[in-house]
Amino acid sequence: MKKAIYIVMLLAAVVALVINGCKASSGEDGTGTDIGGGGGGGGGGGGGGDPVSYQAVFPTAPDNYENDNDSGSPSAIIVDDGSGNNLQPRTLYPQGDVDWVKVSLSAGTTYEIFATNLNETADITMQLYKPDGTTLAAENDDYINFDSNIHNYTPSSAGNYYIKISSVDVHDMASYLLGVRVYSDGDGDTYSPTFDCDDGNASIKPSATEIAGNGIDEDCSGSDAPDGADGYEADGTLGGAKALYSTQGAVGEIIYRSDLYGTAHTINPGNDEDYHSFNVAAYSAAYVIDRSQGPSPIRESLYDGGGTYLYDDSGNIGLDVVNDTGGSQTFYIMTEAQDGSSPTWYATALVPIGTDNDGDGYYTKDWYADCDDSKDYIHPDAAEGTQPDEDWNCNGDPLN
Repeated sequence: MKKAIYIVMLLAAVVALVINGCKASSGEDGTGTDIGGGGGGGGGGGGGGDPVSYQAVFPTAPDNYENDNDSGSPSAIIVDDGSGNNLQPRTLYPQGDVDWVKVSLSAGTTYEIFATNLNETADITMQLYKPDGTTLAAENDDYINFDSNIHNYTPSSAGNYYIKISSVDVHDMASYLLGVRVYSDGDGDTYSPTFDCDDGNASIKPSATEIAGNGIDEDCSGSDAPDGADGYEADGTLGGAKALYSTQGAVGEIIYRSDLYGTAHTINPGNDEDYHSFNVAAYSAAYVIDRSQGPSPIRESLYDGGGTYLYDDSGNIGLDVVNDTGGSQTFYIMTEAQDGSSPTWYATALVPIGTDNDGDGYYTKDWYADCDDSKDYIHPDAAEGTQPDEDWNCNGDPLN
């Protein structure tokens, strides 16, 4: 599957800290509604207000702020007061979409401008332009995993500034949460309350090491890591397999992923084995993504519905599962400590990446998504055809 090796290497390298986000309506005046900030304290959440509930999903429609694809017709956002009421759920859809957003900033005030809460197969980048609309003031690509955050920016003059958000690769689409806030960092750990679940304790932050079973969410994942035997036994055989949790939110996002980490499992004792079951629809594929944290990394092995071993993750993070048949298939994952003897914990989930009904090797919700799953000559690596009404290479422009 396209970009699968990249994902595996990335997930193995990043600090896999996660945000869930919030489902909200969007106002036509450039503000978002029904979005809270986070709950403070060591138990998870972000800065100020109630926990958010926006669910990151693969985008299937333009957002409510179009047409804002160039600097001459930007949409608008206002500075959020920390309540979350002015955060905006947005999409980069279809392929090639770009969001231009204007915001009024004051001279001498330090801000953070952030795009977070991405779906799993999304990587965005952000540029901030000065009031002339052409002079680049600041930019950021990867803040935490694929989040973008321009923080500690202090305008020298007041006026309307312009934010440009785009996918790193033109074929990728994204759902994300956009916000502008006055920057603060109460505990000096370099993370604002937007991302820091306890801004009064420098040892609690998204990059901290999680200590399992102590009742504290050190890494702001949304819950404390479990310790000791988990509540999923007996799941040590195929017959006792537990259903694998499914999501579209990125594992490497930051806070508010208690939905995922609240279902975390343990390998305890160290020779414990856990089995999970899941279904993959006809002509579909999925990623099995996970996070584990010491003392031993985990190994995941894939089995078919009859219990036949297929392959394992070979020490990397994640598996690719393909069903190229005309009916739904059941699969199993067996999870164990790589060294076979060290107790550890992990959180794992299934990320469906859509269908490949035309058999061209590209899926509809994957990196490099297939923009037409009924025609095998249309996919991201195709040469642009001669028909101007068809986007053969899925770059959002039928003429290019």
